[in-house]
Amino acid sequence: HPFDSVDTSIDFQQAVEENPWKQPLFGYPFDVWTGSIVFAAVDKDFADISNLSNSWAFGIDGAVLSDSTLNWRITLTSNNTCLFEGEFEGCELHIDFRGKRPDLVRFAAMLAVVVNWLSTFGIFVLTCEAAIMGRLHILTETDILGVCFTALFALPSVRVILPGAPDFGAIIDLIGIIPNIIIISICTTMMAISKVMMRKPKAE
Repeated sequence: HPFDSVDTSIDFQQAVEENPWKQPLFGYPFDVWTGSIVFAAVDKDFADISNLSNSWAFGIDGAVLSDSTLNWRITLTSNNTCLFEGEFEGCELHIDFRGKRPDLVRFAAMLAVVVNWLSTFGIFVLTCEAAIMGRLHILTETDILGVCFTALFALPSVRVILPGAPDFGAIIDLIGIIPNIIIISICTTMMAISKVMMRKPKAE
C-alpha cells in the first residue's frame, strides 16, 4: 500500500564501549556500528473520537527493509511489543542494526599493513648494509636513494586506495603508516648523507 511506505535515515553510533579497536572510523577496519529504529502505528480517527492520544495502536507484523551499501555488512534483530493483548495498549516494532566491515575489506587493510612493513624492513636492511656496514656497491650499483624516495610517497598512497578507508588518523595509521614513514625518512636521510660523503675510488 502506498500509505505504509516510508523513507528514513538511521543514525549509527559505537557498538562496543571503551574498545578503541572497534571504535567507529578510528578502529578501521575492525570498527563496529549500531543503530535502531522504532515503528509504531495508531488509528488516528478512533484516537480522535475517543479523545485518547496514542491509543488504538494496532500491531505491526514486520517490516521489509530495502537499501544498498558498499563495504559494509549489516545485520539486524527485531523485538515486536505488539504481541500483548489489549485494545488500548501501545505497541511498537523495534529493529536494531549492527554494521561491520566485510572480511574482504579487513583482509585488504591488513594485507596493506603487512606489505608496508615488509617494504620498510627491506629498505631498513639495505640502509644498514650500505650506510653502517660500508657496502659501497649498494650505493654505487643501485639507485637505492630513488627507492627510498619512492617508498616515502608510495606508502601513504596505498592507504588512500583501501576500500572504505576513513580520514587519516585511524588506528591503522598508527601501526602501519606513521612508523613506516618515520623509518623510511631516516633511511632516506642516511642514504643521502652516505651518497654525499662517499669517496671516489682512487685511480690505479
